[in-house]
Order: sequence, then structure tokens, then C-alpha cells
Amino acid sequence: MIDGRGGGELVQSCGKCGQLCAQTDGCRSYECSPTELKCNLNTQLKPAAGSTTSKDYAFCSMAVVPETGLYERDWGQWERGPGDNWQNMQWVGWRMQVPTGKIAKMACYIKFVGAIPDRTDNFGMKFQGQLHNEWVDKTRLRPDHWHHVTATSTTTLGGDGNHFLLIFDSVPGPAQIQIGGLRLEIFDSLPAATGYVCHPGPGVTPPPPAPPLIPPSPPEGEGEEDEGEGGGGEAGGEDGDEGVGGAEEPPAPPGPPMDGTTRSGLNMYCGKWRDGENELKKTQLKNMVKCMQQDCVQSMEEIRCDYLTPTSGGTDKATLCYTNPGQLFCKQNPTSVDCKNVATWVPVVNVPFRGSFKDQKQKSKKVTNEMDFSCVCAKKCSYWSTQNSLRCADGWEMVGNPLDSPFQRENLKQSKGDRGVTHDSGKAEECACVCGSVFDNKWTFA
Repeated sequence: MIDGRGGGELVQSCGKCGQLCAQTDGCRSYECSPTELKCNLNTQLKPAAGSTTSKDYAFCSMAVVPETGLYERDWGQWERGPGDNWQNMQWVGWRMQVPTGKIAKMACYIKFVGAIPDRTDNFGMKFQGQLHNEWVDKTRLRPDHWHHVTATSTTTLGGDGNHFLLIFDSVPGPAQIQIGGLRLEIFDSLPAATGYVCHPGPGVTPPPPAPPLIPPSPPEGEGEEDEGEGGGGEAGGEDGDEGVGGAEEPPAPPGPPMDGTTRSGLNMYCGKWRDGENELKKTQLKNMVKCMQQDCVQSMEEIRCDYLTPTSGGTDKATLCYTNPGQLFCKQNPTSVDCKNVATWVPVVNVPFRGSFKDQKQKSKKVTNEMDFSCVCAKKCSYWSTQNSLRCADGWEMVGNPLDSPFQRENLKQSKGDRGVTHDSGKAEECACVCGSVFDNKWTFA
């Protein structure tokens, strides 16, 4: 966990976990489970010594340029009393000659006891005389809480006696600041934080290789040219070529089935819907609409959603996205009975409610298969419930049939944006979904 984020935090997809790491100061790796959709953020590039990633959690580290120097200091505390008396240290850091043009990055954990000091001219992280204290942000930092802070600067040889410091000279007393894990990294060029290298956890079972496509031998007597009249196939050509048999090429044999763990790998809310046979109707809808939202987001990510479950929850109307292990298995075994290939992902249609449910008016009511629901999603959009409108990035699209649903364009608030759709570039990696029935006009949004 870093700064209160990424300690088993629930995410829509593991891609979102990677985005959270990229947006969090000091995050250099993350761990994520495609089935549990829990996200852990780390400050180290490699797993801790002696530890192993559990279940199907992948460990993904930032793809950075090699370090040319790494320097670390232990814990410490700085204090200044009301009478401006110095206690312990007024700065902590290093003095070293680093050539001009390198990239220096300083990071540490820090806790301000009682109050956050104001930004002043000699308080912050100082690189050969260049002060960086943008991280002293009272809107983000909280007193008496540990925070992870970073700053980056280009080196200038000789500045400020070649000191690299975390300095508190201009902080007025009384003040108490605790620090830990102070580290300085020197790079030849700016680290590239745009990509991660991932290593799957031990709980991910590698899919078996696809079987060789060896056509079966024909039964005795078939496919051979008979003597005399009516030889197999067509007559020879003008140049005396032999005849060509007319038998069709045999179909490829089915691939191997998935193992149980891979087959059960669905996005979190899809698994909740699958396992919630006797839930209330509204709960079944709630789980499915969030399932569709997660599948929709996955369909736009690198993992995609090219393969679906043939059935789920006892119905072939609910074909849901496999998570990463299932997608990988199906790519290597596309003829497996457990793999349904789709050219384009679309939400589910005419899914029956299942089991029995209880409500306030009726103790128990059997749900029949005539009662069903469908879903519609808007890619690159979010739903603005208070305004009954969509907020969408460029290139947004509706997937599924919106006719008579709340997402039908005429049913949105026409005065908002362009007939109910407002432009918002921040929604490029989101999905808005709605599930319900036109018969009772009850809908659930995500």
C-alpha cells in the first residue's frame, strides 16, 4: 500500500491497477489478481526476498532504464522546539559528484506530527541547489499519517557543494517530522513509466499445448481408386494426370477442456452473478450490470474479450468473458468445447432470472424462464445519474440494442450536451452499462 491506496483495493480490471500505480508517486510495481480483482501497490521493483506471489496474482514491475546509482538511508526524526532550538539534524542526505545531465530521483516516507508546515524557501528535497517541494501539498497530505513522496531533477555538477538533501532549514518551530526509507536514485535518462513487465502467479495454470491436427485414417476401402469402371474421383486430365478424390478434409478434432480453476475464472461480479442463483431479482440485475461493465472494460484492454464461456449460471444466454488465464487457454486451444470465439464483444441478451427470490410482499415466488432481462453498454462513457445523461470520450460507441432502454438516445436528457451526451476525454477507458427488462421497465445502472 502507498499513501492509503492499493492495499487489496478492488478494481474493475488489472489494467486499472496498473493505471493506479502509474498515477501514484513512488509506485514501482503492483500485484493484481484477474479473478479477485484486488490491487496491491509496491515501492520496490522486485518481490521481497523469500516471498512469492500467491494464487493467480501477477507481479508487474515498471519497465525502467537501468539504475546507475542507488543510495539509501535509515529512519530518522527531525524536531525544532518553540524557542527555535535545533534537535538532531536539520537535513539528511548525501554529498557526491554527479555529472551534469543525469536524472536524480529522491523518495521517502514522511510523517508530519501535529501539522503540515507551509512551503518555504529552504524546506523540501534539494538536488545540488535545486529545491523541489511541490509534494508539500496540504490538500493531499494529512498530519500524523505516513505518506510516500518523491521528486525528480536534472543534475548540475558543483551546485550547492554537490549535496542531495531532504532539508528542513526554513521550517518554523515547534515542529516534528519523522522520515524513513529515504532513497536517491541516479539514472542516465528519465525512467519510462509507460509499461510494466508482468510475471504470473503460481496459481495460474499454463494451458496445455494444442493437440496436433492429424486427420484420422480413412476406413478400409475408402478413398482408394477402384479398378475398372467408376474409379474414385474424377477422370484424369488431358495429360494423363491421376484423378482427384472428392472427399472433404476432415474437421479439426476438438481441443482439450479447461481445468476447473481456469474455467471458473471470470471477472468478480460475473462470478457473483453466476453463483447467486437464488438472489433477489434486483441483486441478480446489480451483479450482472457490474459484470457487463467489467467485461466491457476488458474488451477495450490488451487482454480483450475474444473468448466467452459457452454457458454460465445454467443458461447459454449468459456467455461471459474469461479472465486472462482463460483467454490465453482459448487462444492456444480455440477448438476447445469451453471456448466460444466472438468477433466483437456485446452485452448479454434475454438472460432468464433464476431460482426463487423473496421480497417484502411475497414470502417466496418462483422465477420462471419467461422472465428475462437484457443489457446495453456505452464504451468510453460513464452514466451521469443525476442528469440522466452520458459523459463520453471521443470515439464512444453503443454496444447492444438500446431500443426502449434508458440508453436509447431519445430517453436521455436532451438538454445535456449533444442530445444527452456530454464530451469528457477522461472517460476513454470506462464503460457505462444498464440492465433490465422492457416489460416491467425496471433498470439497473453501472
